[in-house]
Amino acid sequence: MLRNEKGISLYEVLATLAIASFLIGTLTFLFTYSHNGMQQTASRETILRESRTIMSHIVTSVRNETATADVGDGKVLKLEFEKTNALGVKQPTGDTLTYNFTPQSSSEPGKIEVVTIRRGQTTKHELSAHVANVHFEMPQNNKLQITLTMQLPNGDPYETSTVVYFPRLKIT
Repeated sequence: MLRNEKGISLYEVLATLAIASFLIGTLTFLFTYSHNGMQQTASRETILRESRTIMSHIVTSVRNETATADVGDGKVLKLEFEKTNALGVKQPTGDTLTYNFTPQSSSEPGKIEVVTIRRGQTTKHELSAHVANVHFEMPQNNKLQITLTMQLPNGDPYETSTVVYFPRLKIT
């Protein structure tokens, strides 16, 4: 006698659950992997943007001012501003702009800060906390070479450099 039972067997339920679990696990892995990749890309782009901002800030400061520059040990760039009086003589204003690199450790990035003294008021601003190294060099008059190395989220270095030519800057 044939029995015509309606419904699904236990094997069919288990097979369906196994396939669904596999699909859900695969989709979760893909979503997590994509999300982490997007976060790393966003962090990398933020650090690259900081690198461009730092370089632009320094270049603009050097080009737009009449100043005396001191690079010290290569980790500090100090600009002391001057003004020209009615007789054409340059006199210090007492205003300064200092870019200072502070290293942390060999595995941790340092930071670069800009300290501005204008009319006796001091302001300090951190430009980035992802700086692996910075080097200021003046190989000849009217030329400033800047090399900036940023630490990317994966630990790799990203180096950028530029040369700034300036007609109104004195080297000390």
